[in-house]
Amino acid sequence: MHGCSVPVNKMTRSLISLVALLCLLISSQSCLAIDADNQDLTSPTIQTPVIPFHPDTTAKYYINSEMLYLEDPAHIESIETVLNSHTVWKEIKRNSPNFGFTDTAYWFKFNINNISDQPQTIYLELPIPFLDSIKLFQTSDKQIIQQYDLGDLY
Repeated sequence: MHGCSVPVNKMTRSLISLVALLCLLISSQSCLAIDADNQDLTSPTIQTPVIPFHPDTTAKYYINSEMLYLEDPAHIESIETVLNSHTVWKEIKRNSPNFGFTDTAYWFKFNINNISDQPQTIYLELPIPFLDSIKLFQTSDKQIIQQYDLGDLY
């Protein structure tokens, strides 16, 4: 189980984008990999999902498929190229973003909207114990606010 604490400040009135790079550095098993070319998942008008955060609620929020993704099979993307390009992100058309065992890097993005007037600490959990490298970026206006490095390699 991997987790981190992300402070969220409503005072900036901007939604905070979190982009997580999940590099699955496990041996490639083509029989388990999803062939995204056979799925109609792209659309240039897809809006980044917004997850409302209510600090008085103690229940868990499940992001699951409430995010967009980008495939990076050659591992050439960086946070700078992702933030500054007009990349077409894809919707996740199932309950969770499970792409099987693959060498492809996946980028995910979603927004968390803190509805309170105070900064809040939010804990994100990735209940997948076999991920080697996870990079979580908190961004605002295409600028990196914070970066977290998680996974078995850290």
